[in-house]
Amino acid sequence: MAQANYILDGDGIRRALRTKLHAAHTDAISLINEFSICDGASRADLVSLNGTMHGYEIKGKTDNLTRLESQIESYNLVFDRVTLVTTTHHLDAAVTLIPSWWGVLVAKKCADKQSIRLIPKRRAKSNPAQDAFYLCLLLWRREILEILDEHGLTGRNKSKNSCDLATILCKSLPRKRLQTIVRNTIKARGDWRAAPRPKSNDGLSQHHAMLLRFQDHHSLENSPRYRCRPKKIVRLPILGAE
Repeated sequence: MAQANYILDGDGIRRALRTKLHAAHTDAISLINEFSICDGASRADLVSLNGTMHGYEIKGKTDNLTRLESQIESYNLVFDRVTLVTTTHHLDAAVTLIPSWWGVLVAKKCADKQSIRLIPKRRAKSNPAQDAFYLCLLLWRREILEILDEHGLTGRNKSKNSCDLATILCKSLPRKRLQTIVRNTIKARGDWRAAPRPKSNDGLSQHHAMLLRFQDHHSLENSPRYRCRPKKIVRLPILGAE
């Protein structure tokens, strides 16, 4: 029985990308689908964890570019490198939106129309805009506490929420060191999607926990944890206000 034709949609491109990345790395590489970043403001289509944490944003032929600008902002805050994977249908428009340091892969059907090939258009460079706070916030609360404890920084901070703990961690260690710690910590989770996740409020107040349930419907700037980002103070809503 003949295989169904591959179409240049997001799922087909993701499968081709996973195959390409596994073939390119003979050493251990971890690949994570739909990785939530920036307090849920965006989800990276695919993340590779090897010597770097590399985020891949996929725009298939059936996708649109409506959310790309907000996704760019989120990707820029957390990943060491970023690559856009798209088709010729979106290529010209998408390249005008992404930063010059993002890489570009172009997805095309092979001649047999049974597979997809990914053609390098531009190599990804190191991210000059990475934010140490959002990098730390990729970690679970208990992971941050363990890291702080290893560096003798726990002190009286055990009762603090994830936002406060991430602030302490990002101010205590150099960004290069944090990149390695965060990458290795996420890799060490193993098959963490199959295990029970930590509670979503993770030590935050009930008010923040309520907002987190709706995080997918808010922009990055409306995220509760964005509001407590140490480098930018944003007014929080008054609790109990009408």
